[in-house]
Amino acid sequence: MFKSILGHFPHKEQAAAISSTLTDLELGRIFSAIENSFGSLPESVQRLYRQPLTDRNEIAYRQEIMRDIIEGNLYPGLFSFVQKIKKALSAKETAKKTYYRPKGECTFLEGAYCFVEAIEELIAFLQNRSLQSDGMKNFLDYLEKYSSGPHFTGLKRASGETKNSLTALSYTLFIRENTIEVNLYAGQAYQSPKIKDFFQKFATSSSDAPLPKERQDDLPLNHIDEQICSCLAKLCPKPFSLLHDFYLSYHHFLPPLLFNFYLDSQFYLSYAKYMQDWQQIAFCLPQMQDEDIFCFTSGYNLSLSHEDAAAIVANDFSLGEDEKIAIVTGPNQGGKTTFLRLIGQIAYLASLGLFVPAKSAAVPCFDAIYTHFESREDKDALNGCLQDDLVRIHSILESATKKSLILINEMFSTTALEDALILGKKILQKLDERQCRTIYVTFCKALSHFNEKTVSLVSQTDGESRTYKISRQAADGKAHALSAAQKYALSHDDILRRIKNGRSSSL
Repeated sequence: MFKSILGHFPHKEQAAAISSTLTDLELGRIFSAIENSFGSLPESVQRLYRQPLTDRNEIAYRQEIMRDIIEGNLYPGLFSFVQKIKKALSAKETAKKTYYRPKGECTFLEGAYCFVEAIEELIAFLQNRSLQSDGMKNFLDYLEKYSSGPHFTGLKRASGETKNSLTALSYTLFIRENTIEVNLYAGQAYQSPKIKDFFQKFATSSSDAPLPKERQDDLPLNHIDEQICSCLAKLCPKPFSLLHDFYLSYHHFLPPLLFNFYLDSQFYLSYAKYMQDWQQIAFCLPQMQDEDIFCFTSGYNLSLSHEDAAAIVANDFSLGEDEKIAIVTGPNQGGKTTFLRLIGQIAYLASLGLFVPAKSAAVPCFDAIYTHFESREDKDALNGCLQDDLVRIHSILESATKKSLILINEMFSTTALEDALILGKKILQKLDERQCRTIYVTFCKALSHFNEKTVSLVSQTDGESRTYKISRQAADGKAHALSAAQKYALSHDDILRRIKNGRSSSL
C-alpha cells in the first residue's frame, strides 16, 4: 500500500538538524543554490532538507526512488506533473478570490481539468518506464486504482461535460448606441468579414502600425462582460447550472495523498536539477550500513563548486571499523577545513537519502552530526574564546553517542600550544570513551599520536605550493610559515631590511 515517497513512516516527525552544523558545513549555502536552480520550494519541502534520517531502511527507501528518478529518467514526467498541479492549485485559489461567481467557477473548472490531464499523463509516463523502487511501483499502483475509481472517473466525466457545455454556447451581440442586446445564435450570417471590409478604408497604410492585442482568458471580467454573461445565464441556464454544481461537488478535487506526492516529489526533483547543473562533478548513491566503515573516493566540497567547479580538488577518505579518531594537520590554508566540510556534507546528504558528491562512498547511519568550528569573537560577550570553546564542546559531549559523527575544526587555537595539547587530549579521551567517530583538524601534531588506533591525515604540499590533497601519513609539523611570511614581506630578512631602511632614513 502506498503511503509516501518519503519513507515507510512519512508522518513520523524527524528531528531537525542542529543549526550550527548546517552553518559550519555551509549546507545552507547549498540548499539556497538548490532552490535557486529549481525555483521556489514550499516551506514543507525546505524543511525536508533540514531533517536528516537515522534509520538505514528509511534512507534506502529514498535512495531507491532517487535512483529511479536519475537513472530511470523520471524527471521530465514528474516535473511536468508538478507544474500542472501547481497550475491547478493556482486556479483553485484564484477562483476563491474572484468576485464574479461564474468567472471564478470557470477558473476552477480549468484547474480541475488541468488536474485530470496531469493524472492521465503521469500514468502513461510511468507505465512506459521500468520502475525499480518500491515507492514508485506502489505509487503507480495507487494511481492506476485511483484513476479507475469513482472519484476520478466522476471528476473527469463532469469536468468534460461542463466544459463542452460551456464551449458549445454560441450567442450574438447587437450593439446600438449605448445598449447591447444578447441573443442565442440562431444561424445568422457571420458578419465579421463585412465589418472588417467596411473599416478597411480607415486602416493605416504604415507597416509599423501596432496590431491589436488578443484578449487573455485570465484577465478579470469588466462590468460589460459580467452583464453579457448574466444575460447568457438567463437565456441558457443549463451550462451555468452544471458549472455551479461541478464547483460544489468537486471543490476538493485533489486527494491528500496526491497533494503530498506533489510536495514530496519536489524534494527529489530539486536535488536532481541541482545535480544536472553540476554535471562535471561525480555523484553517487552511498552504501548505507550499520557498520562503522566510513569512506569515499574523489569527494568534492559542494559549497566550493558554486565558485569554480573546474578548479576543485577531489579527495579520498577512509576510516576502518576500529578507527574512531582521525587527526588532520598540515600547513595553513592547505584545504583542511574544506576537507572537513566535505566529510560532513557527504555524511549529511547521505542521511537524506540523496546522491553525494563522490565517485563512490560508504557511510554509517549516524544518529547525529556535531560540529565545532571556530566562531568569531564577540567583543560584547563576557566569555573569552577559550571558555566559549569549552562550553560548546561540553554540550556536544553531553549529547554524543557511539553512533555520532563529531567534526572539530581548530579548537583551542587561541591558547598556547601546550595548553591546546593538554585540553585536546582530554577532549579526545572523552570522545574515545564514547566511541564517537571524530575528525579533528588541529595545529597540534602531537594529537595524531593520541592512541594506536588514531589515524593521521596530512594536507600535502609540492615544495612550497599547497596541493589541497589530504593523505594518510605521519604528521610532519610543517606549517609553511616561511612562505606565508615571505608572501606578506614579514620574513626575518624582510624585517631586518625595513629596520635598516628606517635607521638610514632617520639619519
